[in-house]
Amino acid sequence: MSTDPPDPGAAEASGKGSSEAGSSRGGVAGKIVVLVLVLLVVGWVITRRNTQPGGGQFPDRDDAQHVVVILVDTTRRDSFGCYGAQRPVTPRMDQIAAEGTRFDQAIAQSCWTLPAVTSVLTSTYATIHGAAGKFTGRDTTTFYRSREQVPHGAEVLTEHQFKTHAIVNAGFLDPTLGLERGFVRYDFNPGYNQQIRRADASVDAAVRFFENNQRKNTFLFLHLFDPHLNYDPPGEFEEMFAEGYKGPFRTLTVPQITKMIGERLIPDAPERKYLRGEYDAEILFMDRQIGRLVDSLRALGLYERTMMVIIADHGEEFWDHDGFEHGHTMYQELIRVPLIIKLPARYRPARSVVSARVRQIDILPTIFDVLGLEVPESFEGQSLLPLMTEPAEPTDRPAYSEGTLYGVDKVAYYQDQYKYILNLASGSGELYDIESDPLETNDLLAALPQVGERMRSALSVFRGALQARADRLAPPTAIDMKAEQNKQLEDQLKALGYLR
Repeated sequence: MSTDPPDPGAAEASGKGSSEAGSSRGGVAGKIVVLVLVLLVVGWVITRRNTQPGGGQFPDRDDAQHVVVILVDTTRRDSFGCYGAQRPVTPRMDQIAAEGTRFDQAIAQSCWTLPAVTSVLTSTYATIHGAAGKFTGRDTTTFYRSREQVPHGAEVLTEHQFKTHAIVNAGFLDPTLGLERGFVRYDFNPGYNQQIRRADASVDAAVRFFENNQRKNTFLFLHLFDPHLNYDPPGEFEEMFAEGYKGPFRTLTVPQITKMIGERLIPDAPERKYLRGEYDAEILFMDRQIGRLVDSLRALGLYERTMMVIIADHGEEFWDHDGFEHGHTMYQELIRVPLIIKLPARYRPARSVVSARVRQIDILPTIFDVLGLEVPESFEGQSLLPLMTEPAEPTDRPAYSEGTLYGVDKVAYYQDQYKYILNLASGSGELYDIESDPLETNDLLAALPQVGERMRSALSVFRGALQARADRLAPPTAIDMKAEQNKQLEDQLKALGYLR
């Protein structure tokens, strides 16, 4: 812990000078001189602190700033009580939403983890940051690390003397793929289905981080992997929503997943109900651990000074459009995600719910805004702070999502109440009015051809501008998983069912 500098007038004030000084005019003058010197020293210390990077916050200060981004992997928006879920599996995250702001129309920048999380950590689209890849066949083994010219938020925060720390689990967050950039420590655990580091162990690590750094400026990126396949809730949670099911999907295996996806099989209603129940039980377990982190922050006296962000990288399909899992479509069940932000207590949000459309790329600019840091020019997003704290009604932001992991490559573009999905292989499109048809059941392309053409044109202009900028950058680094040094990453993705 740092201490204030010694009082330069301490010797005189202690009475070690003449005993007559206190009763004379000279003694009074001496005290005034001492007081002036003390005030000058205090002023110098304050000025010194306020001119340091990161708003002048030295380490080991009672006024340290804390930011926690909790990324809940594969978590559907409609699993949250605060978003209208029928099954109450998120009471602790709902409470955080009640203390902060819930964003009703948050759009992910991709439907799978690597590009989406890199977009969160860079505030840029995948076309720009380059962290992507695609499974196009049995022998597809190449993915891409984010471009070195595109700064990561953690790099900038570390330069501003923040203690940056990541606790991440499994597969596409392997440091080989570039997500570790800028973190003072990148605590990566390679997960293999049931052998993942669960939310309780991840939260244990997060609590230790705050216990050891409670008086320093901190940025924690906490990745909780539990809702991802396999759906295997631990202990008491295993039977919580199973309702006595004993069928063939009791333990969902990689071959079963492969068959369902490859042959586009839709299980019978009992199987679908069971799988969604086990998925929800995983979310309930994760929610309780997030609650435990909140309780620990309160016990440490940090909660009121902590900015908390809860965001999903993408959702999960349970046959909403006759498919399963994620990485294969641009429909809402995969890319309309939960987003909750609780600001430090010094802010008083003007609204608890923001209905306007926002993006994952808006998270980092919001964090920098709250911390009082200059937003890097490379960030594509815009701060959400005005939407939370100012009375003016927010307006929708255009949004863009790109990059499927499996099957035909698709992109999606949002403008006004419309969403346009483009099949990059065939050139065909789909048009939805997501205000009146949030489940995307009615393709309006034939009924509204002029709107479809306008949306297609806007998407073309947007993609063209992105690609022109990307073309001026060096290519991202290719990572060949067949290489010996990347064998562990390949094994992880096979065990998680990605390499089929």
